[in-house]
Amino acid sequence: MKKLLLSVPFVFFLLHFAEAQNSPLLIWGAGLDGSMYQASGIYSTSAGLLLEAPLLADNSKTPIELNWRGSGSSPFKILPNGNIGMGTSSPAVKLDMKGDGDVVSVRIAQNSEVPHFGLEFGQKSNLDDFISGSGRNLQVTSGWGNTLLLGSPEFNQYGGKVIIPGGNVGIGTLNPDAKLAVKGTLHASEVKVDLYVPVPDYVFNEDYDLRPLASVRSYIDANRHLPEIPSAAEIEKNGMNVGEMNMLLLKKVEELTLYVLELKKENEDQNKKILQQNQKIKLLGDSIVKNNIN
Repeated sequence: MKKLLLSVPFVFFLLHFAEAQNSPLLIWGAGLDGSMYQASGIYSTSAGLLLEAPLLADNSKTPIELNWRGSGSSPFKILPNGNIGMGTSSPAVKLDMKGDGDVVSVRIAQNSEVPHFGLEFGQKSNLDDFISGSGRNLQVTSGWGNTLLLGSPEFNQYGGKVIIPGGNVGIGTLNPDAKLAVKGTLHASEVKVDLYVPVPDYVFNEDYDLRPLASVRSYIDANRHLPEIPSAAEIEKNGMNVGEMNMLLLKKVEELTLYVLELKKENEDQNKKILQQNQKIKLLGDSIVKNNIN
């Protein structure tokens, strides 16, 4: 066993070089306060190179730290509790990474040519799949399939939640003008709409002013669409509020029901009058026949 003593003021290191193959390089040291550090070692094993951190005199563990002399905070540090820090000397979680300024905090890719910042996942020469943040934007890009999946397809389990506290979401458009803007076909098994307009059951109130059919006829002749319903040109220009339109159509159905009931009543009244007139005609005819006989 060969020994090499290295000393500086108030600190010394004692290195042991083992002659046997695969034996460790042992390092002993003492702190400024006189505390002794037990041996740490660098081992060459069949599994690779093993770095073993030292223990203090009270057997407490010490961190593993890689740094440049006089550079301040550690670019890489492993705490005794297993937390790993990159860019921070105080990792708070199992893997804690911090960048400097606009430098990418984490990049998982095979090149650094694509100018995105944040967390990136890539394949081959292009970042086909990545999550990146540039400025105040967060971009999630999928590769060839253009699919963002929440769930476990191998177990046929899909789910999860996407929560966006504020802002607009666009699908098929880069300029969403509403909370959810979809340019294309929306396919759903069920759609539930919370209404901000009243359901028009007030049409059946006794004091409801139902427009006369003659007035409806005049309005249609002049405007070529129903009263209160937007024209085709207006819908083509401004779109259509589904909830509001459904309530307008329901209102027209309820008004149509009232018109049908009115027509039914008029028809019944006319039938009564016709029946009464037929009875009078029959009586008159019977009276004429009787007079002719006499």
